[in-house]
Amino acid sequence: MQKNFFLKSDLNHKFICEKFRTKLNKTHLENDFLLVEQIHQNWDDSVWINNYRQSTTYDGNNNPSGTLFQIWSESTWVDASRSSIIYDGNNNPIELLIQSWDGSLWGNGSKYLYTYDGNNNYTESLYQTWNSITWVNVEKLTNSYDGSNNRIAHLIQSWIISDWVNTDLYSYTYDENNNCIESLFQMWNNSIWMNQFKSSYIYNGSNIITEEIFQSWGGSIWNNEIKYSYNYDVGQNLIEKIIQPWDGYSWLTGSINSFTYDENNNQIESLFKIWNGFVWMNHWKEVFAYDGNNNCIESLLQNWDGSNWVNERKDSYAYIPVTAVNEDLISLNSYSLSNNYPNPFNPTTTIKYKISSRQFVSLKIFDVLGTEIETLVNEEKSAGNYELNWNAANLPSGVYFYRMNAGDYVQTRKMILLK
Repeated sequence: MQKNFFLKSDLNHKFICEKFRTKLNKTHLENDFLLVEQIHQNWDDSVWINNYRQSTTYDGNNNPSGTLFQIWSESTWVDASRSSIIYDGNNNPIELLIQSWDGSLWGNGSKYLYTYDGNNNYTESLYQTWNSITWVNVEKLTNSYDGSNNRIAHLIQSWIISDWVNTDLYSYTYDENNNCIESLFQMWNNSIWMNQFKSSYIYNGSNIITEEIFQSWGGSIWNNEIKYSYNYDVGQNLIEKIIQPWDGYSWLTGSINSFTYDENNNQIESLFKIWNGFVWMNHWKEVFAYDGNNNCIESLLQNWDGSNWVNERKDSYAYIPVTAVNEDLISLNSYSLSNNYPNPFNPTTTIKYKISSRQFVSLKIFDVLGTEIETLVNEEKSAGNYELNWNAANLPSGVYFYRMNAGDYVQTRKMILLK
């Protein structure tokens, strides 16, 4: 997915450092479609009632340049807020402006300013609000990176009177494969950083997260709180997330979130169950529908009432094809693993990939049982476009998978050898 498609402020920073990604809504430059509209509806006993609509426009480089948020009022859509984004020459967002509609005019609300280093790593964001006359500082986020472009520190500061004051600090530790193995959250107490929470992560041989333990600081020791366990299918799709609370002595059975996929690796259902001490009880589920281009066109959330699934909310999505852009520009500012061609193939096929900065790249072939067949790439690469050919003359016909790891980017695709 294009890294700047959904520009989210780290004001809502998620502490959990999730390395996996599900295959929901595979769009935006990966399959040549852009999301232009989302309509959110709530269920009202027997009918769907419109709630809000979000429309997105794009610039000539397929970067989202503006979003219009509207709410449903009686029988029509009414403007509520809008955002506009400005980019630098490397397609990095450098300004996000948010405005609200007062019924007759658009008024400034808040603004985010972003800066980057020479590797296009996001190093700082400045959050400001409009006081009717001028922009006023509120919060500043500063990121630091190691030599492999892994973010190792995330500092949050608040503007107090006339100076920046420390508030929160997130620190990250990585293994030799650039996997985040620990994330630490600390708060400033006017003189030193005080521990608050910590998450530790375990990975399998494919550098995919399999376990996370969340702990809180008890003043002198770390106390267990929650454990997350992750299971995957042969295509490296997340199929199960098990959540277990700590009772002071052992990990309890808590809840489970399971995921199912179609033949194109699109997530079609997310089911959440809770253990009541005797059996697994349904809690909620979300069902997804796709068009012929693997674009998610609808998501339906339902709650379990004890005997039936009851509608809660529904989101509908619309897309447009991407416009032609400068391929060299894209290659320098996004990560992607293209579909191989031809597919099906016999016995050779071509695989293309792109990386946005110097990274250690791993590209491997697996069979349907998840057994590693061959390593095509396993070295540090400079930013750019790459192409290679794979010869499967010595292998039987069947379905195979190829997976690329580059920094935080992980992508798996399917190919068919047909002799």
